[in-house]
Amino acid sequence: MPNVSFNNIWKSIRIFTFPHVEGAMTLKRKKIRRAIIQKAAVVTTLSLCLLQQVAAAENYTTTTTTATSGAYSTDTKAVKAGAPEEAVSKVKMEPKITKEQAVAKIIGLFPKFKEAEVASVTLGNPNVYPPQDEAIWNIQWRYITGNGSSGFNSEVDAITGDVLQVSLSGFEDYNNRTYEYPPKLTEAQAKEVALQWIGKIAPDIDKNTLKEQELYGGTQNLPLFGPSYYSFNYQILVNGLPSENSVSVLLDSNGVLQSYGRSQSELTYPSAQPKVQADEAKKAMGHALDLELSYYPEYSPNGEIKQYYLGYSPKWKSVSSVLDAKTGVFIDSVTGQPSKPATSTYKPLEPTAKPFTPHQGNELTAEEAKSLVTKLLTPPKENERFASNSTADWQDRTQKVWQLSWDSKDFSSYSNRFEARVNVKTGQILTLGYPYSYAYQPIDTTKKQDPAAISRDTAEKKANWWVNQLYPNAAESLKLLTTDGFDADREGHTFIYQQFIHGIPVQMNNVQVVISPTGALKHYEVRSRAIDEASIPAGTPKMTEEQARQLYLDHLQAELRYSRITGKAAEGSAKEIKPELRLVYIPKFNNEDRYVIRTDTGKFVTGWSSDLVINEAKDITGNPEEAALKKLLELRIISPDEEGLVKPNEAIKYGEFMQWIMQAVQSYYSTNRDAEAKPVFKDVTKDSPYYQSASMFIEMRWLQKDPTRDLQPERTLTREQLAEMLSHILQYDKLSQYLSKDSEVAQLQDTAEIENKGAVALMLKLGMMSSDGGKFHPQAAVTRAEAAKMIIKLAEIQGRVDQIILR
Repeated sequence: MPNVSFNNIWKSIRIFTFPHVEGAMTLKRKKIRRAIIQKAAVVTTLSLCLLQQVAAAENYTTTTTTATSGAYSTDTKAVKAGAPEEAVSKVKMEPKITKEQAVAKIIGLFPKFKEAEVASVTLGNPNVYPPQDEAIWNIQWRYITGNGSSGFNSEVDAITGDVLQVSLSGFEDYNNRTYEYPPKLTEAQAKEVALQWIGKIAPDIDKNTLKEQELYGGTQNLPLFGPSYYSFNYQILVNGLPSENSVSVLLDSNGVLQSYGRSQSELTYPSAQPKVQADEAKKAMGHALDLELSYYPEYSPNGEIKQYYLGYSPKWKSVSSVLDAKTGVFIDSVTGQPSKPATSTYKPLEPTAKPFTPHQGNELTAEEAKSLVTKLLTPPKENERFASNSTADWQDRTQKVWQLSWDSKDFSSYSNRFEARVNVKTGQILTLGYPYSYAYQPIDTTKKQDPAAISRDTAEKKANWWVNQLYPNAAESLKLLTTDGFDADREGHTFIYQQFIHGIPVQMNNVQVVISPTGALKHYEVRSRAIDEASIPAGTPKMTEEQARQLYLDHLQAELRYSRITGKAAEGSAKEIKPELRLVYIPKFNNEDRYVIRTDTGKFVTGWSSDLVINEAKDITGNPEEAALKKLLELRIISPDEEGLVKPNEAIKYGEFMQWIMQAVQSYYSTNRDAEAKPVFKDVTKDSPYYQSASMFIEMRWLQKDPTRDLQPERTLTREQLAEMLSHILQYDKLSQYLSKDSEVAQLQDTAEIENKGAVALMLKLGMMSSDGGKFHPQAAVTRAEAAKMIIKLAEIQGRVDQIILR
């Protein structure tokens, strides 16, 4: 798979990640006990080159796992899609722990559960589809508070009595909860609490075998407002090596346990003694390394794309194979089959006689969009339940789309749901077909399954026809990804068309087409954001490929670990698949899973939205508010300019402070900014840089929307305006009115200059702001450093006021 994280793929222990998918396509092995590999509905070019692995995994296995051996048996069979759902692997279970003992185990460890009712106890897991017959007691709890109630579950191994999962979040009283900043516990203190809980819940786990997975836990840069949590995730070493076994603990910032989870492999771990030494493995991996130059998006803290940069990353075969530590042979990390290094290439897309023609005129109605879709592809007759919704596109919120769906009357077969996504202005169809056809569909494995009825060449021609018809200027913008790994699977043939600009692939932007074994279109999906090509300058990268390759080799290490191999049955065969654990070497460049090298900086980055560049400023050292500024930089609430400056002594604009507050309170906030978005103020339209923050303030009731008047976000923020804004955020408007005749404000020398005396009085009494020499200076400008200080003070006071700023 081109440009997929080395470490993520080769780990295959706790998380199976395709990092280039927005909202990342992830198959979490949160419970290795239910080892079912499902194919994700949507993938990108960057992740789809792992399609060979996923295709192999599509012949997935229903396996039941346990930490012990011999207690009960598991029937493991190859499973394919397309036949009656009742033909599911059966598990013969002989529980040694009764359900009463399982309930008692939870209550004994967590006395809070005495206050809850046991709603049900089920052997197996009814909360996944299809239900899993596992030797696990799944306990559903109900906690009643007044006229309301909450539900949550816990799991106990029916053989060993080990607690596998427990959640205590249902006991939270969110209406009366208070939040404190800074948190009561430091990260180090919280870690000690987490380890104490592991020792109490799972005394059989040796703490010396716990390896913290810092990428997924530990320092989270706890938010300033609202609830904050410490998450600690540990891999349990086996024979001193990383394994599939893991344990996780989630605590709130006060050290109160929120959840606990444990996963254990049912497979036997082989010897940890390799026959191939690490230096030999490293040498082989270096020879197999092949790089590709691409454009990557750089994101702002709120998830918007700021710009695109050039970066090198390993091509797919460099990262989809692992080195068998016994044989020294590269093997596919999913199938276990020998896998010689190979690279992906791109093929030009030939234009067809039916290019896409955009819609002209008014916006499409739902019926018009539906008509466009059904003229191209007919939903199943049994899917009579039709629904439509007009909304901003989830991939590109500047586009307004019709979301259309066809379901059966009783929603009995979600995998057979037919969907379409249509641009209301242009009529471009962005989604078409069956996006959930990869959902779990067990079949009768006694019947031989026919392979794809059409050749890949024939399927490719059909896919090209669909892309040319549905995608604007397809032949000019897209190229077909080709490699030696795309064989037909049970779904048919999958094709990926990558967008190119200036002859270079743009990661995150592509089109996926699935052609069924009979040649019909099964699924079409555009995964991209609109790009202004003029904003992406063409040019020679500042780093050559050879320089990048040398940098990779300088950082390359061969890590010895255990890896699950699922195996792969022959095409169309019902042959039993037996997974196994193998001792392998994986390449590793750093501990942070940063595998893309930016050509402009020469630094390793992840290549997607989780990149966290160190936020440092050159001009804050020695400033009285240095600590506050550093905290805001650390949390990415503010960022230095291109020269590395935050200009702490400059006055801050009214709208700019709103932006800071938005980033501090809800950095993820997003609102509809499509073409039809209405102005929230006369001078704050959808194109305004202050539209998002103003919309959030209105939603939080800190501002009153008024499209007839100007907000004047560019004005300098004064001290009185700051006091007024903070009183709105604290929701003390009525109290500030009551304080309008407060004697403290009345005695100020400049009281006549203060218009909103109540807001000023409130800030003085809360200690948020202060007077100077008997004056408040209401019209004085607020500096950026002072603004940073106010945000920290606001965070500190949230635990001592009645109103919750963010729940």
